[in-house]
Amino acid sequence: MAWKDSGIGEDDTGDFEGEFWEPITGDVLEGDVVETPKIGKFDKLFMKVQDSEGTIWVTSQHAHLARQIKALHITEGDTVRITYLGQAEAEADSTYSPPHLYKLQKWEE
Repeated sequence: MAWKDSGIGEDDTGDFEGEFWEPITGDVLEGDVVETPKIGKFDKLFMKVQDSEGTIWVTSQHAHLARQIKALHITEGDTVRITYLGQAEAEADSTYSPPHLYKLQKWEE
């Protein structure tokens, strides 16, 4: 028996483009949506947002953010501001995973 490697090195990212946005409470990401939001492997929408410095950030697939993406009809070319509000309070039930909370805004002329 032996461990089998995928053969994919750290420099081989395939068609992935962008950095994962891993915010702490209060962080803000502002920029232009570079692709129409997509459904990820967790069945939630995520976005790729290019900031003013040219970095492309990939948002998380959290239900709270996904609902706002749908409600605002976010599409490629929209300018957005996402504020990470933190994680909701955990309930006494240890099997409960509290949601991550976001405030999504779309720029309109």
